[in-house]
Amino acid sequence: MGRRAWIRRVGSALPVLALCLAGAACSGDAGSDDAGPSASPGAPVAPTSPAVPLDGGRLSSELDAVLASGTGTYENLRAVLVYQDGRPLVRLHYGRDSRRPANVMSVTKSVVGTLVGIAEGEGLLRRDDTLADLLPSYADRMNDEMAGTTLEQVLTMTAGLPADPDVWPAYRSEFPGSDDWVASIVEKGITGEPGTFAYSSLGSHLLAAVLTEATGTSVLDYARRELLGPLGIDTAEAPALQLRAGDAAAYVRAGHVWPTDPTGVNLGYAWLKLSAADLVKLGQLYLQGGRWKGEQVVPEEWVRAATTNHLEMLDVSGMGYGYQWWTGTAADRPAYFALGFGGQLIEVVPDLSLVVVATSDVRDPLIGPASLAAIVDDTVALQLAD
Repeated sequence: MGRRAWIRRVGSALPVLALCLAGAACSGDAGSDDAGPSASPGAPVAPTSPAVPLDGGRLSSELDAVLASGTGTYENLRAVLVYQDGRPLVRLHYGRDSRRPANVMSVTKSVVGTLVGIAEGEGLLRRDDTLADLLPSYADRMNDEMAGTTLEQVLTMTAGLPADPDVWPAYRSEFPGSDDWVASIVEKGITGEPGTFAYSSLGSHLLAAVLTEATGTSVLDYARRELLGPLGIDTAEAPALQLRAGDAAAYVRAGHVWPTDPTGVNLGYAWLKLSAADLVKLGQLYLQGGRWKGEQVVPEEWVRAATTNHLEMLDVSGMGYGYQWWTGTAADRPAYFALGFGGQLIEVVPDLSLVVVATSDVRDPLIGPASLAAIVDDTVALQLAD
């Protein structure tokens, strides 16, 4: 299975409930209005300037032309932003809602993984802690194998938790009816082979529960204080919602929002709403080694570890997995990615000081983060070949 097919498969593994909670489709002509971060990202740590400066005007025109020729495939695209060395090269927007926060789907996983790194830096948890240690109120519901599973195994999707293609059909009909999702996950136990990669959104939700326990506050409140707030991402207006049909209309109307499960744990695998400009900030933060305006927001060691492949072998050409981030190449250079269903993307290419972001209406499964990344990468590669 090739790189693009694999990412498309992963991006499509989220529940059909997306159809009832997604916002209105984007429409309208492409524009290049300013959608950069409300606060300048600042200079990256390294390299201090791009080795190969790219022509933003040419890149923007070529990308817009390719996306416009997609025979309807990209008609629900919201935005494509490309930043080099902290400065905007491409700012393509499609439709009146393109700047509003939207469901970033599995990019949520990368945000949660980042928060785990911040919590470790504060001494609240360790990667070698077990689930029994991290979730003591659920320890008596775990069998020995689940109890001994380490946080690092969950972060790298090697815990043996149920893989998405196996769990989602049952999840759609049964799991949302559970009063305690975390209990349901730990009671289901380890179904795969520990040490083997299996993409599991259930594991990402366990990470959110771990954060809630370790920090003594909600994941959203912790993110506001330690990550989103320092980046200038204002979520003060976010309403308190659960992932349930009764809150669907409020979810669609809301700007920033992070729904919870029935026990109040913010969803660790998807449904966080952020804007394309917010995603640029997250990508730039990683490019800068976790620093933002002179402050070390995320430990630099965690940034390196999170964006390094931890798998001995993954049956995908060129792809690997870190701590809730994908690893691979872009324009023949090392890169890492936060990927979500329907075309949600953060791509970071350190050697080019490049951050690429895409957002789209998640109702359209034809838009895959792999195809969007490949379009940008191929267009950049053409410039580099000149």
